[in-house]
Amino acid sequence: MPYGPGPAPIPSAWCWPAWWATGLPLALAATNPALGVTAALFALAGACTGPLFSALLAAWERYAPTAFRTQIFTLGAGLKSTTAAAGAAVAGAVSVIGTGALLFAVAACQVLATLLGATLLTTGRNHAVAGSDAAPPHAGRGAHSDSDDSAGFTASLKDRT
Repeated sequence: MPYGPGPAPIPSAWCWPAWWATGLPLALAATNPALGVTAALFALAGACTGPLFSALLAAWERYAPTAFRTQIFTLGAGLKSTTAAAGAAVAGAVSVIGTGALLFAVAACQVLATLLGATLLTTGRNHAVAGSDAAPPHAGRGAHSDSDDSAGFTASLKDRT
């Protein structure tokens, strides 16, 4: 179900602070051995992941063609779980570097992801599926049209087979 007429909102209003407020407290926790301060920093970082996860789900819902929404949600959840497990395995393998260094590495990944997101969101990339004539949902068409997205996405899949 579309969110209403008009272009998709730009996430900078609240996503940018949430991205930074997830990574920076973890970096500070890596340098602070006090349990109370570290716990508060972890709580802040954890609280800021809620809006980011909500934005992820909203993006999946907004940009996934209706006919493929279930597959996209399932694949996205599977990739999220798989990469979390892979990250835990890597963290376990390199845990000999120490807790502070490991925590700082986790924070660095979050900060680098924020910078990558900023770069991708400001470069004006094309959201249309390669090989289709479908315009992105926010490209001046007014209300989001799932039928237009589904038709373009389906056509691009048929071209690939």
